[in-house]
Amino acid sequence: MKIYYTKKDSFRDFIMGVEFLKKIGKIPNESNFKNTHVLVAEVRESDYEDVWMLFNSDDNPLIKKQDSYEELGIGHTSMSVGDVIEDQDGCFMMVDRFGFVKIF
Repeated sequence: MKIYYTKKDSFRDFIMGVEFLKKIGKIPNESNFKNTHVLVAEVRESDYEDVWMLFNSDDNPLIKKQDSYEELGIGHTSMSVGDVIEDQDGCFMMVDRFGFVKIF
């Protein structure tokens, strides 16, 4: 699975969840996704909950990359609402306030 984190300049809106993003017209799509998110890691896990747990643990692969946050354009290490997981089938699932929501 590929892990995309919300960029710093979009984080404030995205942390509010999918319903808020729908209301303000900011749900990402294939054409604008790279404006709001950046690829931060690829992992072998195949379950969304397992990915969530990994990126909210001491084994989080991003902890070792802290010096590259500015380069990546992110400001957080733990997976948060608004971050996205792309599964092996190319489905993009956004972390929401409760669970995950397919965005495209």
